[in-house]
Amino acid sequence: MKSQLFLVWVLLLCGSFLRSQNPVSPALGFNVFVENNLELKSNESEGPVAAGGNLTIAGNYQVAIHNAGSFLVGGQAIGLVVGGKLLFQGNGDLKLNKGYVKIGDLTNAKVWYKDQNGANANIRITKTNGGYDSTPRISLQNNAPFFGNVSPQNNPVNQGNLIDFASAFTQMRAASLDLSQCTHNAKLTNPNGNPVDIANLPNQIKITLQNGINYLNIKGTDLNSVSEITFVNQPNANRILVINVNAAGSFNWKVWNQPGFGGKANCPYVIYNFYNATEIKMVNGDTVEGTIFAPFADVDKNGHSSNIEGQLIAKSFKQNAGEMHYANFSASLPSCVVAPVIAPVADFSVNAAAQCLSDHSFVFTNTTTGTDPVTYHWDFGDGTISTVMNPVKSYTTPGTYTVSMTATNAAGYNTKTSTVTVYQSVTPVVDITGSVPGNGSVTKQLTLANVNLFSSFSWNLQGGGTGLFPNQSVVNFNFTEAGLYIVTVNTLDANGCAGLLEIPIIIEADDVSPGNDGGLESESLGDAVTKRYLQRKKKSLPTKLEKTDALIFNKNVLAANNGYYASQNSLAGLTMLNMFPSQLVPGSVAHVTSPTDILDYTIAEEVLSVDFSLSAKTKAVVLGVRTANKVYNHTKASCDRLRGAEILYVKTVKIKGYNFLEQAIKQRNGSVEYAISFAVGLNDTDSHYSLQTNWFVKEYIQSKDVYNFQVWATTPAYTVKLVEDILTNLNGSLPVIQTEVQKLPKTYVAKISREGINLVMKLRSVERGQSIEIEMEENHTETNGYGMRYEPLNSDGEQTISIEIKDSYEFDGLIKVNGQIQDAFYHADGNWGLDYDKQYTKIENYRVYNNFDRVYKNDEKAVHRTVNLTTKTDDYITLYKSLYPGNLPDDYSEYKFIAFTAKGSGLLDIGLVKSSVKEWKNQYKAPLNIKNYEQTYYIPFDYFKSEGNSAKMTVEDLTTLTFTFLPAKAETNMLDLVIKDVKFTKTAPEGYESLLTLMKNEYVVYPNPSNGTFNALLYSEINTFANVTIYDMTGKIQYSTKVFLNEGRNELLFENPSLPTGVLIMNITGSAVNYGSTKLMIRNK
Repeated sequence: MKSQLFLVWVLLLCGSFLRSQNPVSPALGFNVFVENNLELKSNESEGPVAAGGNLTIAGNYQVAIHNAGSFLVGGQAIGLVVGGKLLFQGNGDLKLNKGYVKIGDLTNAKVWYKDQNGANANIRITKTNGGYDSTPRISLQNNAPFFGNVSPQNNPVNQGNLIDFASAFTQMRAASLDLSQCTHNAKLTNPNGNPVDIANLPNQIKITLQNGINYLNIKGTDLNSVSEITFVNQPNANRILVINVNAAGSFNWKVWNQPGFGGKANCPYVIYNFYNATEIKMVNGDTVEGTIFAPFADVDKNGHSSNIEGQLIAKSFKQNAGEMHYANFSASLPSCVVAPVIAPVADFSVNAAAQCLSDHSFVFTNTTTGTDPVTYHWDFGDGTISTVMNPVKSYTTPGTYTVSMTATNAAGYNTKTSTVTVYQSVTPVVDITGSVPGNGSVTKQLTLANVNLFSSFSWNLQGGGTGLFPNQSVVNFNFTEAGLYIVTVNTLDANGCAGLLEIPIIIEADDVSPGNDGGLESESLGDAVTKRYLQRKKKSLPTKLEKTDALIFNKNVLAANNGYYASQNSLAGLTMLNMFPSQLVPGSVAHVTSPTDILDYTIAEEVLSVDFSLSAKTKAVVLGVRTANKVYNHTKASCDRLRGAEILYVKTVKIKGYNFLEQAIKQRNGSVEYAISFAVGLNDTDSHYSLQTNWFVKEYIQSKDVYNFQVWATTPAYTVKLVEDILTNLNGSLPVIQTEVQKLPKTYVAKISREGINLVMKLRSVERGQSIEIEMEENHTETNGYGMRYEPLNSDGEQTISIEIKDSYEFDGLIKVNGQIQDAFYHADGNWGLDYDKQYTKIENYRVYNNFDRVYKNDEKAVHRTVNLTTKTDDYITLYKSLYPGNLPDDYSEYKFIAFTAKGSGLLDIGLVKSSVKEWKNQYKAPLNIKNYEQTYYIPFDYFKSEGNSAKMTVEDLTTLTFTFLPAKAETNMLDLVIKDVKFTKTAPEGYESLLTLMKNEYVVYPNPSNGTFNALLYSEINTFANVTIYDMTGKIQYSTKVFLNEGRNELLFENPSLPTGVLIMNITGSAVNYGSTKLMIRNK
């Protein structure tokens, strides 16, 4: 009796179920509805599932296989709602067959709105580091377009606080306690039809349902002792069965048999009300015919392998057996407690009334009393409100805020008011008070100026330690190398608020990369970089421009000699030359370093680059490219990232009142450059120049004339000075107007590289928890194969991701944050290409293809992809492979061999191009006679010979691998070549030497036929002289000369001798050598 009175008292305080209604209506029609955590291992639910806490995916499970329910968001039925996180265990696949999904916290997961190829495949949710096909996962059975083109910005998966679980369970607990007070009235008999007492039940009972509400009030022990209950007639809309189970605390439930029960159609009218159980373990037994209503209990369905034909409503739920069938309780029940409606008394508590601005979170716990239903209205004092029972609030600015909560029910309303305080963290003020040059080093002295405002503090040096110099206000840092260093001071103020200040320390590099290396568009970076490099090398031109007096930058001289383009705008008198700065600082020297070769294969109409130097060191560069009706798709960042550089930061800067983005770029050699990119547009009728400076250039507005500028220097001050000069020159002609809204990229690719078969990207983001999508167009090879890549993830401050690409060639990508493009990037493997003279060479087949099944070894350096080349040539043809993106030199000294598998016909001249060798003829090469069946060749580095250098080849600066076909004799001009599995190795198998070609006492003439200019390739074991004689078919001498042969490789050039057309005989002999004769063919000239 005392316990009953206590329950009634709880009812009066917490709210009672006072009118006729469905007690499970707050569950919103979900098949499974739990307040806290949910664990699903096996088997399925026919209807939708909702959990207010975390969802553990512990096995293969299917949700909403027949019905997604009626809970809608954005017009979509939500088959699965998770208020908290996803916890992944094992390799399970949770399939959501019907409806969409909402997850409140994606900390441990990422959403695939597209598959890894960018196709609109079915939506999946995997672990943060998982791929589209990885497990464990959640698999929806439809794609984003099916759900109305959902995306990170349109009805996203990541959305919390959709259901107020706390309020729902407050109502259902009140309903459960209310039902428990209803008087037992069920008609029970034994199997013989004799009435039985509810206090003394036999092992088997029968129940006859009366019209109206039938209450079967049973103790938990009796529920387990009765093994069988037979329904004489069936529950329906007119005969409702409520089974109130008194099983206080923990209860092991053995579900009774229910012979004669009608089936699923009758289940919506049966409800098991566990009103005082706190833990229910379903250990075994028959199917539960009806809804389990246990709003106070944690339910574990592990041993019970039968089904539940109804809803499961519980505090938490674990399912490892059986099925949940969708038969929701459908009856309205009257209240069994006659109690007045008690007006609410509003009250709440907060986790901490005073918090710091950084990462604060006020968690309000509602402790209001009064009769349900009670509604809540929160006013947080900053113009924001909430209607949930237990809200969580964060403020954007510091201050003291008045928080009020008004609770309302049928009897009236009541308001509780309290205040919360958000402290502003004190910002450290640091002075750099000294810069002391040392012996090969520089010392910077830093002083914390407002030290009296902090209770404690310490210093960090990026890459140099944390927690340094605790509570020391004056500290010294010593730097021995140029670069950008970040010193951080971490503070704690009197309010206990943490502060942080990052201080960039710039140790100026000697010089920056020259303008002659820049200017390529993003779309052309792959093959264009290699073509430009190889063409310069073959012409023995310097790949690094040599600055001479002839290249001194003088505007007047250049204007007079070159006739620079002038806009047709009658108001503007500036050429691009006029826009350029004249000097960096007094005493600086400027050279023209324009990469004019980009005019041949980009949209550039005009290019000008000027390097500014001090003491013969390049301190700054201005590169300008003029385009017509297009924006030049190039920034220094895009080109430098291809070459292995890392973007250390991107930040906003103000120059002469205009907005710019400054970037610090750490080059592969360790030096740091500070760059600004922008575009200036002008139409014929414009009365001003249009300035655009944002990061993503593809969003720039086009003009008739677009002047695309890249400025970089050893210090930010130099970069800003040069940009100021350009703006001054422009404004001197027409006013410069900037109308764009400045956009700092929320996430950008700081560095991108290829490591083995993976594409590795370092991302930097301005904030954590953003929804990032990486979309990449992929060219599998240089000649064929196209695909899309898609990778979703959540942002962190700095993170590195790795995407398996195997031996694919080229990637053009976008970074999207919440659906908006933030960055564009480009990366390519060093490319395969061809160099030949179209007049004498016909390409019948050239194909580069992948070998996705190739096995890679850790002690080898692979050269990716396979090449098939079929050609007919009377000249030479060179197949080349850039070893590193951008043709940057790399060190291969740890290896001893270049190896590859080949099949073909004819003599190949294998070349390893060294960056340091300027003359093309002095590059190192090795002949190899390729057979018409497949063989694997290992060529040691010391087998390569140079015509102009007898020293053994070193491989610390290799850039390119070449295969040049040289017809061994006239009329053998067909080449059918396959090269695959190219690699640098440390060892070679026994007998590899037998496949190497030793050109003793023989030579090759190419091209053959020729127009009179040809080469002779031969090797000599000593330094000696030889006679070259050319006869006609009658034996008459047509040409004769004496040549000197160096020890090793010799390529002899014969230029336009007066030779008759037709077939001739060429002979090379000497006192110490005899190379014999070969047939020589001369074409009509």
